[in-house]
Amino acid sequence: MTMSVMADPRDRTREFLSAISALKRGVQNSHKPPVSTPGDAQVGSGAMKSFLQDAAHIDKGVQMALARVREVKSLSSRRTVFDDGEDKINELRHIIKQDFGGLSKDIERLQERANTDRLIVSKSHTRSHAYT
Repeated sequence: MTMSVMADPRDRTREFLSAISALKRGVQNSHKPPVSTPGDAQVGSGAMKSFLQDAAHIDKGVQMALARVREVKSLSSRRTVFDDGEDKINELRHIIKQDFGGLSKDIERLQERANTDRLIVSKSHTRSHAYT
């Protein structure tokens, strides 16, 4: 009999990685330059590149936290005469909590930037149509 491991419904790591991949594909596959006005130079590819760099930083943080969670799992499954792993587990749990707090703040900033950039792009798009 095989047991299947159910994914945590709150774990959105795959969704995050999928979104990053889609953004990267969109940047690589975009052959048509966006319509812009001279004042919109800041909105272009520089903003997208910065966004992707920040998203990659978050991805690395998620991967590091996941590695620590796996280490806690490994340590917690070991049973020895001398229970030396408890201190290491507690230390890792503290670090993981800090990692998640930092990741949460980074994700919030990235979401705010995405919303701000979307608003700027929307306004510049409207301006470009106002003069045609």
